[in-house]
Amino acid sequence: MTATDDRPPSIDQLDAAAREPIGVSLTGPQRDAVMAVMAGRDTLMVTPTGSGKSAVYQLTGALLDGLTVVVSPLIPLQEDQLAAFGAWTSDGRRS
Repeated sequence: MTATDDRPPSIDQLDAAAREPIGVSLTGPQRDAVMAVMAGRDTLMVTPTGSGKSAVYQLTGALLDGLTVVVSPLIPLQEDQLAAFGAWTSDGRRS
């Protein structure tokens, strides 16, 4: 199953592909995002932390031919969180 196929994968094919290499079950929003990418559409997935965006990146990257580029703000977000965390004292007050 690749982007060169004439038709997009079925939901069953996507679910099987997600279970095999990465061991996850896709949610509806994940399926929607994967289907959009597999159909060749530019796709933006904005969901909360822990909602499975990485599974979408990994699955589409594995299924598509060629290079996959993922732009993620994760490192800057973590740096901001650490900086904010460091601004608190051990007794729970902001320094």
